[in-house]
Amino acid sequence: MDMPLAQVSRRLRLLSEPLRLRMLALLEAEELTVTDLVRILNCGQPSVSGHLGRLAEAGLLQDRREGRFTYYRADLPGPGATDAVLLAELLARTRESEEAANDRAALAEVMVERPTATPPGTLGREALPGRTWEGFARALLTMLPAARIADLGIGRGEITMLLAEHGEYVVAVDRDEAVLSDVRRRARAAGLGDERVSFRVGDVADPPLAPGEVDVFLMSQVLHELDDPAAPLAAARRLLGPGGRVVVLDLLAHRETWVLDRLGHRQLGFSQAALRQLLEDAGFVDVDVRRAGRDKKAPHFVSLLGFGRVSS
Repeated sequence: MDMPLAQVSRRLRLLSEPLRLRMLALLEAEELTVTDLVRILNCGQPSVSGHLGRLAEAGLLQDRREGRFTYYRADLPGPGATDAVLLAELLARTRESEEAANDRAALAEVMVERPTATPPGTLGREALPGRTWEGFARALLTMLPAARIADLGIGRGEITMLLAEHGEYVVAVDRDEAVLSDVRRRARAAGLGDERVSFRVGDVADPPLAPGEVDVFLMSQVLHELDDPAAPLAAARRLLGPGGRVVVLDLLAHRETWVLDRLGHRQLGFSQAALRQLLEDAGFVDVDVRRAGRDKKAPHFVSLLGFGRVSS
């Protein structure tokens, strides 16, 4: 029996929203909660819940309750249904997209991190006293071997200070001399002399470093501020010796266009595939790009963490 035209029209309107197709592709592969989908899709909770409601109304979802959470799974029509071919074709095209590839990578991270039980000594998902990013970073740095590090585009200098305390030697590069002067003053007050940290005015696309002077290039929230984000990566590759590493912390692609005018951003973040391509095009090997974290406050920016190495 052919599908009535009105039903075809309703189905097409429902699935004309790319986000709903991405959600169906994810929920076809795995049972997920609203929280999971918010993390994977980098969308607000009201948006995710609204799209789930539309899909449920159309009979395309199953759900089950477990504790405080509701788990959703796609409930697609069988081969004999009148719209099965339409849905199968749309989902096949969706799975071939770059967005779906990024969704699958994020899904894998969510599934690895999903707890199987409440860890002893925790209070569910509530924050506990003393759990700060700075404390964790200090603890982690004490366990890693000291290295010579170039910190490009230092911002307020918090990371520079941490690296200088625990690294072998840090070169802090920024085009803003006033910023460098302020962080230099704080470093001196903390007892970090010239043998631990050097402050240099310069362009991150052509940093004032000698070849082989450092072992690691760090670019934290720098690439999205550049018209040519490939330039500092190419410079790092040129200046690093065999085995040298680059670490990039930046924003996942988003739609918050206000950052262009208000914050001076030049890029609306990067997809995981785009950041990987930038690192590989610069000549780095063993490239790995993953989601690093999601802001708890709206608009919930997500950070990407990328690694690359110079071949030996």
